[in-house]
Amino acid sequence: MSDYVAKGELMPVGDAFIPLPAVTDEYIEREIRLRHLLDICPAESYLYTLSQGESERAMRSALTNIAILCGRQRISDLHWWTITDQHIKHLMRVLVLTKDEIKLPRYERAYNHLKAHRPNKWEWKPLGPASMRRYLSAMKGVARQAFELGQMPHDVYHRIMLIKTPKGTRKRKTLPFTTDDVIAIMTERMRAGTAQGARDAAVLALLYGCGLRRSEATNLTLDGIDFRVGEVRCVGKRDKERCIPMAPKVADILKLWLHHRGTEDPGALILPVDRRDKIVRNYSGTGELEAGSTNLIYRITDRVFKDAGFGHIAPHDLRRTFATALIKQGVNLPDVADLMGHADISTTNIYKLDDVDALRKSISKLPGLNDA
Repeated sequence: MSDYVAKGELMPVGDAFIPLPAVTDEYIEREIRLRHLLDICPAESYLYTLSQGESERAMRSALTNIAILCGRQRISDLHWWTITDQHIKHLMRVLVLTKDEIKLPRYERAYNHLKAHRPNKWEWKPLGPASMRRYLSAMKGVARQAFELGQMPHDVYHRIMLIKTPKGTRKRKTLPFTTDDVIAIMTERMRAGTAQGARDAAVLALLYGCGLRRSEATNLTLDGIDFRVGEVRCVGKRDKERCIPMAPKVADILKLWLHHRGTEDPGALILPVDRRDKIVRNYSGTGELEAGSTNLIYRITDRVFKDAGFGHIAPHDLRRTFATALIKQGVNLPDVADLMGHADISTTNIYKLDDVDALRKSISKLPGLNDA
């Protein structure tokens, strides 16, 4: 993209060309002076500031899609420091296009490039408000890093920061399983009599019984389980530690898994299990068991629910069920927010919308329309 800047041309965003600010001699001189900094990718620098887990993975996915839409293959291929507020606003308009709109000649090249570099079953979907906020946050984070690295002028950075955050919400689909189904699956995995079964049950207990995020379950260590006090202690987003009380059945499931895992080796609680039902133990330089990939938690959740006939279920669906179940039982939102590790209670309030039974009960009180 800096080639376009040097030549005073237009930068392509898909097939839509947007004029860059006037290219002056001073701007070109600045480009030359900064050649030694251009090896530092502000996008990678930004991702490095995020905690390893859902945040880093979600933002990396967003930035990868943006880079591909701009005609590149990888995040590091795009010269992020030349992006302006006009480019970002145009990208945001592109990201909400429908399937038919994105295939128009104006955007066809960008769409085909994106499709060529995405998984085989990938399909274009217009982004909702929450995803748009994530994409904008990612681009603002990159702009902040570019500015701090001296790669972006202050006026360009300031205009990017002034871009308004998209408003609105979307109602999520009702999950195909109930809390009874989750308990039944956990019980079945416990009774399997294998290390894999006990491990699978432990993962479900942490996601549904404690409301942990996928990354929190992955990084949970042996010393984060305190049976004497009856709580799980984990470190969540922004390095914030919280303690979640353990229900008796959650404690029983974790004890069963520890019977297979053992308590002699410190380190990661959840470990891989191979096809021979042998626990895979990888040790760090300090002698502690290393945590596996967050994909391990994802694969376990996906497999056990598919085996039970429910199709694909993500780890966050169980965390969502945890919150909705507590709200249904009358637990107040501040307490649910504390258990989930939400810094803002408005985030917890989203899960209140999942309580369809409460909404039906409210509608049933409408006079004159509920008589049989």
